[in-house]
Amino acid sequence: IVLQGDTHVQLFGSKLRPWMLVLIVTGTWNIWHTIMQRHGINRIYAGKAGGGLQLRAHGRRDLWLLWSTVALTAVLTTMFRASTFAGIGNARRLLRAFDPLAHGVVGWTILVVVASATLGVALRWLKFERAASLTARQRIPRINFMLSTTALLGVFVVHGPVTGYLCFGVAHAVEYVFFFHVFGQRKFAGRRRSE
Repeated sequence: IVLQGDTHVQLFGSKLRPWMLVLIVTGTWNIWHTIMQRHGINRIYAGKAGGGLQLRAHGRRDLWLLWSTVALTAVLTTMFRASTFAGIGNARRLLRAFDPLAHGVVGWTILVVVASATLGVALRWLKFERAASLTARQRIPRINFMLSTTALLGVFVVHGPVTGYLCFGVAHAVEYVFFFHVFGQRKFAGRRRSE
């Protein structure tokens, strides 16, 4: 990163306005934070379900599955929905430079490698998930939450990264509201009555 005067930042050979750099950093942070929040909520569901899903080793499998799915989403979005950013000058220049890689042998190789790794992680996760001594009813909340995460990631590919990012932001906000409402009620409801 090289600062050039007061108006631009040099990043990987492209000139960016400082606000774009701030947007990239905060966007990356928000995605990471939201993904990790979803992992945390998923682990709460695993803890409530029990049956071995609450163990730390399965938590690592959950995390690997989540991040491998995120990686696959990133590759698919980059390859097939990059045109979403064509309205931004810097993005257009970056897309022109990146397009031969993304749609050439390199891009398809990366897609095959990431898709294969995601499939391998998913099959390993499924093996341990099925081995848990739980009824179908005990599995439903956790599976529904995992499917909702997959659907949110699918929005990036189907409707583009901007819409996907907005959907993730809304889901993140709604989760916070419910989390604080439910746990706040449990923690503070008794105090109000006793005062």
